[in-house]
Amino acid sequence: MEQADITQMDSDLPGNKLNDFNTRRWFIIAFSIFLAAGILGLTMRYIFIGEVPFLKYQNVMHTHSHIALMGWAFMLVSGGIIYFFNEELHLGKVIRNTLFLNTISVIGMTITFILQGYAFESIAFSTLHLVVAFYFGINVLRKLKSSQKSTSHRFLRWSIYWYMLSSLGLLAIGPVSSMLGQLHPLYSGSIQFFLHFQFNGWFTFGALALVFKFIEDRDHNVYFSTPIWIVLITSVLLTYLLSVTCSTPLDVLFYLNAAGVVLQGIAYGSILNQIIKHLKSIKFNFPLVRTLIILGLGSLTIKVIIQMAVVIPFIAVISYTIHNYVVAFIHLIMLGSITFTIAALLVNESALPYNKTAIYGWSILAFGFILTEFILFGQGTLLWIKFGFIPGYYEVLFGSSTLLPIGIALILLSFRRKRVLKTTG
Repeated sequence: MEQADITQMDSDLPGNKLNDFNTRRWFIIAFSIFLAAGILGLTMRYIFIGEVPFLKYQNVMHTHSHIALMGWAFMLVSGGIIYFFNEELHLGKVIRNTLFLNTISVIGMTITFILQGYAFESIAFSTLHLVVAFYFGINVLRKLKSSQKSTSHRFLRWSIYWYMLSSLGLLAIGPVSSMLGQLHPLYSGSIQFFLHFQFNGWFTFGALALVFKFIEDRDHNVYFSTPIWIVLITSVLLTYLLSVTCSTPLDVLFYLNAAGVVLQGIAYGSILNQIIKHLKSIKFNFPLVRTLIILGLGSLTIKVIIQMAVVIPFIAVISYTIHNYVVAFIHLIMLGSITFTIAALLVNESALPYNKTAIYGWSILAFGFILTEFILFGQGTLLWIKFGFIPGYYEVLFGSSTLLPIGIALILLSFRRKRVLKTTG
């Protein structure tokens, strides 16, 4: 059994590997955005059981989705990249500028989307985020040219490529909407293009880059052959076609998507095998880290398995027509595979606090995540087999969802603690 003792914290979080980057400030802002997104998500679920004066559901939904993706997830992945790679990238002013400008972008999106929904101002703040992300990504790619080549660098490079590719969908939304209208297949296709390459490209590859960097920093060599890389990249491209079949249900698109998910299964089988093999021999600094990494990588594994199930055409149709499945799947990626995986690495490095408040926060957040996923997937399955709704479904879902912002709030509060728990073998 590991025992915990209590030692004094430094003025900043211990274990900070960066000279010109305030880890504490970056992640306090990131978790503040995460909390705002969680409260907005809870508000969306309350609207189904009670009236919320002066708030339109659509506006709340757009605000929640934008700050969750462009605020929390972007800040978490990019913050992880900065923390683990900055010793060799030396981004300097890029870090401060990214933090400042993206914070303005998120605050602007929060206010304007809540008040107006899609309008000139909200689109302007979204565009600012896009500019900031490109600024950050281009500088990362530029610095990577002169750094050593490794598996983590390869995943990092491709994560930036996927972000840039996804932006084409975002940029296409306005012209497609004005010229063809929002009912045209290209409109939904543009939105899904952005979301697909964000979730399956930028976020997932970014998280994997951090996992492999974590492994490499402990003198473990990881290598993937060129054929596996080709299979992985091809699978990301082909699996986008599932989104297209929603508006254009052609047989050829189903077959190409099926090929994509089979290739994805092959690629991720190799990736997860390598990760598990190396992590087994690494001793984590805190007990919480192992729990979070299992939850994160477990969610990634479930994501891949679910996507493999859509090889069967009628399951593919169900996967995007039952809203509960869609929401549960998005949360599986955002909260499950991305948040918990990256958080585990950052907690281990003491880039995020490890104290009693943080432990309670992560435990509540994890329990709330698992509970709401069971409810969403369960209700989706009941609708699929035509068994109707869980009694008091909306109330049960709302009650379970309260655990998410409570957990996030406790994690945020843990940054204020002056003492940190450390384990000794």
